[in-house]
Amino acid sequence: MAVITRTIASFDLKSRQTLTQGGTVLGGNGITYKFDPLTGMVVNARPAAPAPYRPAAPAPSPYAPSMQVPVGPGQIIDQPAPAAQPTQPVQPTQPSGPSPADAAAAAQATRDAQFAQQKEEDEAKQRRDSYARLNSTLSDYGLGSLGTLVQQWLIEGLSEAEIVQRMRDTDQFKTRFPGIGERTKKGMSPISPGEYVAYERNARQMFRAAGLPEGFYDTNEDFTKFISNDLSIAELGDRVTLAANAAFKMPKEDRDALTKWGMGAGDLTAFWLNPDTAQPLLERKYAAAQLAGASKRSQYGDLTEQTASDLVQVGVTAAEATQGFGNLVQSKELFGALDTGEDGIDQSAQLDATFRGNAAAQRRIENRSRRRTAQFQAGGSFAANQGGISGLGDTQ
Repeated sequence: MAVITRTIASFDLKSRQTLTQGGTVLGGNGITYKFDPLTGMVVNARPAAPAPYRPAAPAPSPYAPSMQVPVGPGQIIDQPAPAAQPTQPVQPTQPSGPSPADAAAAAQATRDAQFAQQKEEDEAKQRRDSYARLNSTLSDYGLGSLGTLVQQWLIEGLSEAEIVQRMRDTDQFKTRFPGIGERTKKGMSPISPGEYVAYERNARQMFRAAGLPEGFYDTNEDFTKFISNDLSIAELGDRVTLAANAAFKMPKEDRDALTKWGMGAGDLTAFWLNPDTAQPLLERKYAAAQLAGASKRSQYGDLTEQTASDLVQVGVTAAEATQGFGNLVQSKELFGALDTGEDGIDQSAQLDATFRGNAAAQRRIENRSRRRTAQFQAGGSFAANQGGISGLGDTQ
């Protein structure tokens, strides 16, 4: 009979107790098993060896010689002589312990059991490590509620990549990262949860560094708007800088101009952080406010939003505006009419001559300057600069 081996753990508790105490157990396959302490395995019990053949002793023959046996005084009876006993055959000595084949099979079974146990331990450790990594990620993402579900998926044998994909289909994930779905609907490039979280973290850091108050445009809903509108973290940084400057660093005259154009103090920061407003428009608005502020500080007067925006369009900087408006203030007496022979020079012509390089406007102001010079040199009190209005240059 071939040797059949099984691990003792495959038997129930009562059977294991019987086996380890030297007893035998009948398996469901009709095979009787016993415990082999040498290998630590349970093997099929070998049937007992058949008894050696022993021929029966012959019956006494009536013709066998007899011997006289005295039974009393003067009495003798005849008794058959004892028959000769047959010689017992010498049995070969059976080797003790299992055969080499049985020992090899038992050793292989032990190795197989150890390998299976090691494999199970390795798989358990891999599941624990995967869970630790995924649980840490869930914590970073604010999805700790998915921990139990992730653990169940690991037990089912899913890989980390498969688990991440399943997580994306949960309501918890969609609620936490709505911007990912919005970008997909709009056909934008995909963004991972890790990139999403990094965006939120970097944005909050920029807000704090810029001095914006906590809770202002830094909620998950706000970041969802930024991400859904494809507002990069670099562009958001530019907006934060403009917003901080508008709220805390912009001179009063610049801020007053924005207020006059419909942006009150409470709307300034929100205006620059509004993802629905294009970045170039924000920058022009900010630059226009700077030019309007420079005009106000130089005592030239107020500028409309359109006028200031037009100056921004032709490339006038804040420094150029400060110098140009200062020159116009010094020459303001040239712009009014003194008699019926003169026409007033309006603001448009003044700005054309000073900032837009309009030759006709420059010539008109130069002619006015020469005429006034001639009039007042004869006895008046006003004389313009002999070289013309500072900053306008000479015209031919």
